[in-house]
Amino acid sequence: MIQLSKRTMWIITALYALALVMVSVLPSGKGVLYGWDQGIKPSVQDALHVPAYAVLVVLASMAWLLPHNAGYGRVLAVAMICCVFGAVLEAAQVWIPGRGASLTDALLNVAGALVGGGALAGWRFLTNARKTPLCGATSAGQEERG
Repeated sequence: MIQLSKRTMWIITALYALALVMVSVLPSGKGVLYGWDQGIKPSVQDALHVPAYAVLVVLASMAWLLPHNAGYGRVLAVAMICCVFGAVLEAAQVWIPGRGASLTDALLNVAGALVGGGALAGWRFLTNARKTPLCGATSAGQEERG
């Protein structure tokens, strides 16, 4: 199993969150940076909210919960933080040219975060993963040698 340090997981999570910020705040319409999303059907854009935020919850949980595999309450806390993150990004689109805040998109972000948190909590319950680190991660970045 691949060993990942807490720092590595935070870097991966931060880069992923930055990518979500970028696709959320880039203007839509005509212009150099505008219109990047025009080739993507609105129904596909909507459908991408759920997996995008589910992945964010899993990554953030892996980063925050290292080295311990904390209880389900902490997984829920990570999911709630990601819900707020998604709602804030959606609200910020009010000020972006060619974009607008959408309650549907905000709810899809929340749904994705809850799906990710639920899936992670379910996986941990079914595999009794509280006894083993998430994805073989370590707090000190040390790889196990065997």
